[in-house]
Amino acid sequence: MHDPDPDFPGDVGRLLAADRLAAIRAELGRRARVARLAVGVPRPGDAAHEEWRRLAGLVRDRCDVRDVLAAAGVELCDEGATEGHAPCPICGGTDRLVVRFGPPGRVWCRACAWGGDVIEAARTLLPGCAGFRDAV
Repeated sequence: MHDPDPDFPGDVGRLLAADRLAAIRAELGRRARVARLAVGVPRPGDAAHEEWRRLAGLVRDRCDVRDVLAAAGVELCDEGATEGHAPCPICGGTDRLVVRFGPPGRVWCRACAWGGDVIEAARTLLPGCAGFRDAV
């Protein structure tokens, strides 16, 4: 006789599969109940998270991405009123990095597609700024 379930063969296997399925359904039901109860309840980390978001917004509005590039040793080759070009510190090249002056300042490489705002530039280019908090 051919067994229709190769993962759980035989009567014992089907019994184990049924128990496993029941346990998964019970866990999903428990998670759904917890999610319904948690709607609108603030989590302890929410206030700290909002403070970091507010601080990051202030940094983006008040810091110039050109200062971060200068601190990393990247010099602008071609500078206009609203945009400049520089060698990409990630992939090299001569004028691949497009620098939009801010606020909020942005950088973007036409070759490797690396880019971001002033915080991402600091995080990537400056030593000691490995994480978001260090960069802010």
